[in-house]
Amino acid sequence: MQDVFTKLLEKGAGYDLAEHPEVLLFKMARNRCIDLRRKRTPEAMATIEPVARNDQHDAEIASDLAAALATLPFEEREAFLLTTVDGLGYREVAAILGCSLGTVASRKYAAIDRLQRRLPR
Repeated sequence: MQDVFTKLLEKGAGYDLAEHPEVLLFKMARNRCIDLRRKRTPEAMATIEPVARNDQHDAEIASDLAAALATLPFEEREAFLLTTVDGLGYREVAAILGCSLGTVASRKYAAIDRLQRRLPR
């Protein structure tokens, strides 16, 4: 996030923050993450540990879900997580990803379809 805010401060006049600054910031953060991933730096390869759970069953479900999400193609996982976990609307996600509403919808549907086939019922 520091990289994003530094870039914003350096080139602040070049960005339009009047409408939906959260979309711009999210898009900048996403692009920075993609850049780091391409470079394969240790910080980009860090994983998020699942939250500790008291119930073993919940831990197994969380583990299965994390494994299933990891198998999704990047574009599908991104659309799915932005719409379901982050709660963003299709228009916001389309603006962040730089694609159409239909593309967001089809990527999310494909992700759901793959997850349903991969996860135990």
